Amino acid sequence: MNGPALSQASASGQRPLLLARIDERDVAGGGTRFWELTLHKTAAGGYILETVMRGTAPKARPLAATLSFGDTAELLSFLGAPDVASPLAEGLLDRAAGSDPALGPRRTP
Repeated sequence: MNGPALSQASASGQRPLLLARIDERDVAGGGTRFWELTLHKTAAGGYILETVMRGTAPKARPLAATLSFGDTAELLSFLGAPDVASPLAEGLLDRAAGSDPALGPRRTP
């Protein structure tokens, strides 16, 4: 995990808690290009979402981004939950709900 979204977490000296990781192939089956999402929670109650687009071609290079959110409402709003979240986002939130009940089925932005 790297990038500017981690500067706040790094400054505090605490590593964010890994909540969930999901691979698009888990919800959509195989493909030549797929997303991997990883969600972390910071000690201050914020979230860090890592996204990586990967390809299966021999010379495929990953495309990565790291985003930070100050609270649950910001994260859910970005992901489109609960109304229009993609199956990939829903899968990530469902997995994360085991460690963070605020992301569970009764969530509202």
